[in-house]
Amino acid sequence: IPKGTKLKFSADSALIAKGPLVIQGTKELPVTLTGLEKQKYWQGIVVLNSLNSSTWSHANIENTSGINQNGWELTGGVNFYESDIKMNNVHFLGNHTEDALNIVRSKFKLKNIIIENTLSDAFDSDFSEGEVITSFFKNIGSKGGGDGIDVSGSEVKVSKTQFLNISDKAISVGEKSNLEANEIYIKTADIGTASKDGSTLFLSNSNFTEIKKAGLMAYIKKGEYGPAKIVAKNLKFQSTQFNALAQKENKIFIDGVEIPHTDINVKELYSSKDNL
Repeated sequence: IPKGTKLKFSADSALIAKGPLVIQGTKELPVTLTGLEKQKYWQGIVVLNSLNSSTWSHANIENTSGINQNGWELTGGVNFYESDIKMNNVHFLGNHTEDALNIVRSKFKLKNIIIENTLSDAFDSDFSEGEVITSFFKNIGSKGGGDGIDVSGSEVKVSKTQFLNISDKAISVGEKSNLEANEIYIKTADIGTASKDGSTLFLSNSNFTEIKKAGLMAYIKKGEYGPAKIVAKNLKFQSTQFNALAQKENKIFIDGVEIPHTDINVKELYSSKDNL
């Protein structure tokens, strides 16, 4: 898709690629994919089993509602399945389904990504490997229960990235994932960062402001995975109810010191969330 292109889709339309999807926008002439004005929402994008990597630059992906084609449904507005992806300067706006961006069993590099005004989660990585750099997540989860970055069974690095007004967790690390985060800024979230179910989060040089429950939280949600861990250093907390909460058997270390365990009612933690 060359620079300056604007594609408008009807509500029952999707872009489905069984090979690499290349978007070649520029700062002056970005590419925009959106819905028709009267219908507003369209289903979105899926890239399936591509042998070569997709590359996207300077693109706007607006008002996706999730794939629904002849009984085939995907919960992401933009989906990559066993298809590697590199993005630079891509803006996801107004997603109206479970995940604005869902990457499954793929390698990825996301740089200068903006995801804002979502109904639920922003970016979901399942069994994937990659990095998120100098990105921004804003107004995530208008229906409640929306995470900024949610990883399962993944190996991910996040650096120099901001989170603003996140209805649930800015970063959620689960199901035996490993995530390294450096220079993270989180303002206004229910939970800053969470490590759960056999996962490990390494976190450094980061700021937490106006966090309702806890800046760091480690707990078990799915018993078959076991306890989780957070290793953190050089953090700043402001207007945060608890800096850190660790459920029994789980561990949180801040600047080399392990914090005491506390009782965490995980069922109650998720009872008010529309998506778990």
